[in-house]
Amino acid sequence: MRKIDNIIHWKLVEITIMLAVIMISYPLWKTLNIGSHLATAAFYEGATYTTLEVDTRAQGPMFPMEDEKAIQTLNPMTIKVKNDTLTKETYTLLLKVWKTSSLDYHCMNTLFVEEVKPLKDYFIYEDNDAYYFSLTTKDIIGETQEYNFLMWMDYQTGNEMQGKTLQYTFELQDGVRI
Repeated sequence: MRKIDNIIHWKLVEITIMLAVIMISYPLWKTLNIGSHLATAAFYEGATYTTLEVDTRAQGPMFPMEDEKAIQTLNPMTIKVKNDTLTKETYTLLLKVWKTSSLDYHCMNTLFVEEVKPLKDYFIYEDNDAYYFSLTTKDIIGETQEYNFLMWMDYQTGNEMQGKTLQYTFELQDGVRI
């Protein structure tokens, strides 16, 4: 009976040591493959590895002008959406115009993905603080998608909008098809 107890004791010690080695080595092995590690982490709720970069320095002052002149004279803002993971994410690129703006968004025209449209055509909803405009919805996986964006006042805008400001930001909304 003692011999069986001794064997069971050593088998439990072996199992414990093997489990300890596995528990230590598995996380170390996972960190060696950073792409898989990030892709796995992206499945957790709330975790996202898609980032947004916007260079708004190119956009100058806004004044009424015809579409052709705006396209020829204004420098576009560069918007970059970047996903470094191997996980496919769906994003919606939003333009958020704050309601504290004194310039009416109905006066604004845009050039986005080589298409001239009034800003109001992108409108999707509003809340207490802002108006939201959906510029595009796309899937992204392990890449950077770059867009050029121009915004100017329509040439028919009256003098009442002169000297007013438009406060806006760009945002990413995850996983929504609009």
